[in-house]
Amino acid sequence: MNAFMAVLSPIFRIACASFALPARSPRMTRWLLLPLLTMAGPGNVLAAGSTRAAPYTLDIATPPVFARLSPLRQAAIGWSDDMRARFLHALPAADIQPPPHGGPWQLHLEYTPVIAAGGFSTLIGKGYSWTGGAHPVPFIKTLNYDSRRHRMFALADMFSQPEPAIAAICLEARRQLLARLQAPAGQTRLDSDPTMIEQGTRPGPHALDLFAPMGSAGKPARALRILFPSYAVAPYVAGPQQVDISPQVFARWLKPEYRNRFQGGRS
Repeated sequence: MNAFMAVLSPIFRIACASFALPARSPRMTRWLLLPLLTMAGPGNVLAAGSTRAAPYTLDIATPPVFARLSPLRQAAIGWSDDMRARFLHALPAADIQPPPHGGPWQLHLEYTPVIAAGGFSTLIGKGYSWTGGAHPVPFIKTLNYDSRRHRMFALADMFSQPEPAIAAICLEARRQLLARLQAPAGQTRLDSDPTMIEQGTRPGPHALDLFAPMGSAGKPARALRILFPSYAVAPYVAGPQQVDISPQVFARWLKPEYRNRFQGGRS
């Protein structure tokens, strides 16, 4: 990264002079070059910049996706750009004091690929933003690509009758989460309460936005993983939660073209 910046910094200063722009420090140069760096290749892009009174850092990972999955990569880049824009918009005005936690305002974003099963490819994006408050604000996102139909898809797209399918999945997710409240010795108990779990698993248009088909590469998916962000079904300290839903729960509502892509999907 340092060698790359050493090459680009003089070019950037020449461009500033050409357009009568003020010279920038290396820290600000890194921030202004972020859109270019984000597309440069794999790995993390670390950029820094500052307002007059509030320094900040941006740590945004390049999506680890092959070119043949370009729609998935473009969706990830689009989400990264959106999160970055929201973060910069939320930065305090110049007369606001530096962050109370002593460090810079921060945006961290990284991606984890899920093993392609059933012809599905998923990226899980997660991270946090810190623009004040007692702790960072976490976020999570799933981006799902159908490699056989060559398109991004939502959970409802797989079902001939989405409403009963989603209701059944929500019910099973609720059952598993409630069971964790009374986990036996040796297992991790969920630090939450029934009311919060019931509210977070109610069926609705966006109840199951975070999901990923799970399994072994080249084989039908063995489960549908549902993710719940912090605060959805448990307090912040408990962190995000996830449950794996057996295809038997929703198989009857799968569209014909999706039935052989889940284990037991033809039942």
